[in-house]
Amino acid sequence: MKKILVGYIIDGKHSGIDKYLLNFLDIVHNKDIQIDFLTTKKEKDIAECLKKYNSKLIEVPRLVHPIRKYKALKKIYKEGNYDIAYLNISESFNCISAIAAKRSGVKKVVIHSHSSGSSKSSKLKRNIFTFLNYIFRVILYRFGDLFLACSKEAGEWLYPKQILKSDKFKIIYNMIDFEKFRYNNEIREKMRKELEIEEKFVIGHIGNFVYQKNHKFIIKIFEELSKENNKYHLLLIGEGDEFDQIKDLVKTLGLENRITFTGVVNNANHYLQAMDLFILPSNFEGLPISRDRS
Repeated sequence: MKKILVGYIIDGKHSGIDKYLLNFLDIVHNKDIQIDFLTTKKEKDIAECLKKYNSKLIEVPRLVHPIRKYKALKKIYKEGNYDIAYLNISESFNCISAIAAKRSGVKKVVIHSHSSGSSKSSKLKRNIFTFLNYIFRVILYRFGDLFLACSKEAGEWLYPKQILKSDKFKIIYNMIDFEKFRYNNEIREKMRKELEIEEKFVIGHIGNFVYQKNHKFIIKIFEELSKENNKYHLLLIGEGDEFDQIKDLVKTLGLENRITFTGVVNNANHYLQAMDLFILPSNFEGLPISRDRS
């Protein structure tokens, strides 16, 4: 039986990487593969979800404790006798898992890039994280065997040119089950009735409330549209660090009755049916997963 250790998963809900990993588990799981997951904070819900796959959720220290993290990972790799480390990351300075895997004798280390920029709200922090990412790229690639990315841009963000030009680099586009997103008028009418937006022209967005997703720009666009026509309605799905800030902005602009905040939902495909127009004016993307697993 092959044993794969996958990093990193958070709670299975908020992160695009989480959703990708759970779909990955659905597809590749079988009796001949044991797939376990790394996390920096063990959440009860995701631990329960993984049980049906006989997958373990293993907690390790956060990156702010690099030495503790490295020692913990080496112990996990050695005691678990893993054949493959499959590391899904967004910044190259999160390279400790790859280093620990290689130095623990893991046969194959696969690194998968899912982003093309830093999502820190502060411009100063973004610049610092971007600088660190470019510095650590020359370290990260030395400890991998296969380098994946969800897009060309995501590859260019995480890997140096010599990797991008080699046969070790592959682009793997995010998978989508198209059947879940086919137009369904029954679901559309049901959702629009529940949301009390039956007579509205609905503009929608799905994504974490973070710098990357550019919610301030969305509100700016909607404010201008609202001046032209009172039938426009904005539907925002998700949560995040900037959630309260955006709600305060909406209140300041007097748009509370024209914007619906749903929080995190487990049937985003149904909410998409309710929309007339979907927008995604991100500051950057790897390759977006504006959906869920339902």
